[in-house]
Amino acid sequence: EAFARLHWDALVRGDTLPFAYLVPSRRKFFAFKVAKVDLPTAPAGSITLRLASSSWLSFLLPHIDISYDLATRQLVHYEGLSNVRDVKTGKNYRVHYEYPKIAVAHDIAPAQIEAALAMPLAANCTPADNVVSANGQ
Repeated sequence: EAFARLHWDALVRGDTLPFAYLVPSRRKFFAFKVAKVDLPTAPAGSITLRLASSSWLSFLLPHIDISYDLATRQLVHYEGLSNVRDVKTGKNYRVHYEYPKIAVAHDIAPAQIEAALAMPLAANCTPADNVVSANGQ
């Protein structure tokens, strides 16, 4: 999602962009591409981006389709492989997920944001806690 937000204009324009995608099960990055696709099943008022292998064999490999609302740039649909494996087969589940629309938008004054950024973190966070958390313990 961060990649799509960073390259939004180029993707909406229809550019195909290279993308290094981390495949956790293989513990390495693979060369992928991201491009706009037109799907008849895409939600109205949205753009669908396809993350696919950049290999010449990409038509044989799974891809991920992600749709964003054009007006709000919010993620509205995901379809593709997940990072959850079937315990019997060891294969990753293919999922279809519709994100709920955000019902209320809140305008936050710049002064409120500055006040929140200036607020100190909880007093009970110590450097030792951070090291333990960073190590996943």
